Amino acid sequence: MASPLNTLSSLFKNIRQRRGGLPLMIIAVVVVVIYLLIVTRPRLEPMDLPERVWVVEAVTAQHRNIQPQLSLYGMVFAGRESDLRAQVSGNVVVVGEKYKEGGWVKAGDLLVQIDPFEYENTLIESRAQLAEARSKLDLLERDYVRAKELHRKKDASQQFLDTAELNLEQQKSIVAQREVGVKRAQRNLEQTKLLAPYDGVVDEVNAELGMRLSTNDKVALVIDTQRLEVRFSLSNAQFGRILDQDGSVLSRPVDITWQVGNKALNYKGSIERQGAQIASETGGVDMYAVINGSDVALATPLRPGAFVQVSVADRRYDKVLSIPEQALYQQNTLYIVKDDRLDARKVDIVGSNGKEILVRAMKNQTIADGELIVVTQIREGGAGIKVRVQQRTNSQPKPIPAKAATETVTQVQ
Repeated sequence: MASPLNTLSSLFKNIRQRRGGLPLMIIAVVVVVIYLLIVTRPRLEPMDLPERVWVVEAVTAQHRNIQPQLSLYGMVFAGRESDLRAQVSGNVVVVGEKYKEGGWVKAGDLLVQIDPFEYENTLIESRAQLAEARSKLDLLERDYVRAKELHRKKDASQQFLDTAELNLEQQKSIVAQREVGVKRAQRNLEQTKLLAPYDGVVDEVNAELGMRLSTNDKVALVIDTQRLEVRFSLSNAQFGRILDQDGSVLSRPVDITWQVGNKALNYKGSIERQGAQIASETGGVDMYAVINGSDVALATPLRPGAFVQVSVADRRYDKVLSIPEQALYQQNTLYIVKDDRLDARKVDIVGSNGKEILVRAMKNQTIADGELIVVTQIREGGAGIKVRVQQRTNSQPKPIPAKAATETVTQVQ
């Protein structure tokens, strides 16, 4: 039997002997090469690749009643402050020890005193005039009694009696005027001393020893530090949530924090009233909380104008799950680990506590307490993916996306 090579050799020899045999020979060579490549190519055996396993973090589902805290910001202002003005004119002859910018005063402390000399003399004169008027009144009263007696005995005319009565009534009016003059002089003398109307701090000092003050000149501003208030705003949504559940926002307790460097000063208070109008710049409702007077002691550094953080209880949510936001897929889907595989659950977002979102399972969807909720974002995530769970210990780690790898187990970093 002839070998293939001998057959090919005879074939090529016949081709060369024919006219136009060279092109045919080239074609034959190409066909032979292709045949040899097909015959000698390596055979690829099918391989079974292992299923990828994703390492994920998960938290344990636990339904709870949660009342989040709204974190807001506000400004402290004085709930009561008084402009002290001179009620009488004169030179300042005494300046109180605590009459200075930032000075702490108690009710009744002397701030400034105007020279009382003229007012003391006026009071003495008014009292002397009153005494004189009263003496004359006594005399006219006796005259009137005698006139009545004489008139009764027919020894005096009716005109004489009427004149005595008229003089008596006129003198009574004069005595009343003199009494008013004494009271006015007494009050003017008292008003030469400007006293603190209540416990507080002095501001806007505007007088000094020897200075001449006119009536109604401003002397100082006294701020009642035991009546400090905080103004802050609730958005329409926040205001509506609280109102919907409790029916009123008033009397709701608040926690107030003033951050001074690395030190946080904490105060308690309660909402006393709400603004008369909607705040056009924020679209919300201005609220006014009064800081507890016991917290704002005399030595507190808190002052009007301080920028503070205000914490107010939001509405209460019953039987909800609190989960990190990165646990949510496609805005309404969670994945539960069931038999080492992901199982989807649809949820409704009902609120937020600032750090985590609050959700409930939709109708016909169930998330039981104790089930593991995946909080790792997997780009190729979906129901049925095989996972290995690392129980999360930190309630708020940073969201970490998973990355695919060529290894059998992919560690999420």
